[in-house]
Amino acid sequence: MPADEFDTLLARVRPPEEPADPMERAAAAMRRSRGLDRPRKATKEQAAAALRQYHD
Repeated sequence: MPADEFDTLLARVRPPEEPADPMERAAAAMRRSRGLDRPRKATKEQAAAALRQYHD
């Protein structure tokens, strides 16, 4: 596997960097749990496409 493909794959599977500050981590977790990190609610078509992509 070439190095650039490996880097691309690693970037896709590596979790995003978490803030070091515990309060920042807690605030980010609250935003995720409430769905506030998403700009708007997914449409039915987007949800169906996400499920199809997940199962492939």
